[in-house]
This record gives sequence, C-alpha cells and structure tokens, in this order.
Amino acid sequence: MLLSVLDDELPVLKQVVCLLEKISDNNAVIDSFNTPSDLLSSFSSKKYDACFLDIDMPTMNGFDLSDLLYTHNSNVRIVFVTGKDDLVFHAFRYHAIGFVRKSNLENELKFAYETLANEIQKESAVISVTELRKNGGREQLIPIHDIQYLESNNHNVLIHTKDEKVVTTRNTLAFFMEQPAFKNFIPINSGTIVNAAIIKIDNDKIILPNETVLYISRRKMQSVHEAYAKARRRLLI
Repeated sequence: MLLSVLDDELPVLKQVVCLLEKISDNNAVIDSFNTPSDLLSSFSSKKYDACFLDIDMPTMNGFDLSDLLYTHNSNVRIVFVTGKDDLVFHAFRYHAIGFVRKSNLENELKFAYETLANEIQKESAVISVTELRKNGGREQLIPIHDIQYLESNNHNVLIHTKDEKVVTTRNTLAFFMEQPAFKNFIPINSGTIVNAAIIKIDNDKIILPNETVLYISRRKMQSVHEAYAKARRRLLI
C-alpha cells in the first residue's frame, strides 16, 4: 500500500508517519510532505492508494487540495487529519473515507487505516457481464469500484465506468441490485442506479467524479438521501 501524509507542522507530520508505520506493521510505503506543492509534484508521478491530509494550512487548505488530487486520480482515497473537530461533516462532502482528530490521533488513525484496508479489499470485487451480440458478445470482467452508474435502456442495461466506457448487456437493473456486490448502489430514479462510493449529492443532483450530473426524481428524493447516508456509513466500516 502506497500512502502519502501531508501536514505543515513537522512534529505532527512525523507523529502521523510513525503511527501509520506501527499500525501497518511496516507493510505500507509512506511518503511525507510538508507543503501541498511538494505533494502535488510527487502525485503526478506516483499512484497513491490514499492521502492523509491536514486541513488548515497556510498556502492551501486540505479541501481544495483534495479537489486537485481528484482531478489527477479520481480513485485516490482521502483521509483528513485535523485539530478542528467541527469540520467532520464538511469533510465528507469531499469524498473522504476518514476523518482523524489530532486530539485522538492514535485511535482514530488506526480506525482510518483499517477502513482504508477494508475498502481496498472490497475493490477486488468484479462482476462478469456479456456484451450484446451486436457489440461483439464478449464476456467482460468489470471491477465494481470502476462502475459509476447503471441505466436501463429498453431491455438492456448500460454500465458506465470511470474511464467513460459504456458496456451494454442484456439484463435488468433489478438483477444487479440483488447482487451483494452492489449493496452500495442507490436507485435515484426508475432507470438509474449510482455508486454511492464515488458520488456527491447536491439537493436533487448526483455529481460524478468527471462532473457528469444525474438527477434524482422527486419521488425518490428522501429515500436517496437516506440510502446515501447509510451507504456512506457502511463504506466506513
């Protein structure tokens, strides 16, 4: 596992790195950075599994930095580490998989690392689908975490992936929703289900990492927001 840690306070930076080395039994490779610009320089050439980011920094806050990191790698996982407890709810608007308070650093860092390890393990799940015969009829293995959303089209399902490919298969949305691997997918209208692990919600809008916007039907508005909250909690277990 390749991790990066960013904090503008050197004593805290060293403490976080030491704790992560201990928690991971030295099974993680950890790069440490003292400024956002240093992390960004390294980020362009390395594929980090996760970034542990301080929020309150003089040149750029951790929230804005996370948006920049997502533009380079939409799959990167973010854990915010901060002394400001009141930012916890704001943090999850930025797809954070964890929020660590410096006042309870060791315990919450351990929980965040375990959450990260569990998520990586979950992402090994794949689904096998067969394309329509007119599209080649090939069997494809698609990692669940690569799927952004699925939509029904006549008697077919269109599977939209993070690399903006679309795989069309003869099936129903109900079939996919019955599969355990799709437990964190949410129906937002009668013809679309979305991956709760990668979306943002803004009132009636679903915003995907590539800025594609999908709309929640009025009838499903409350159920979508409730299901999203439950799915996010599951993803943090």
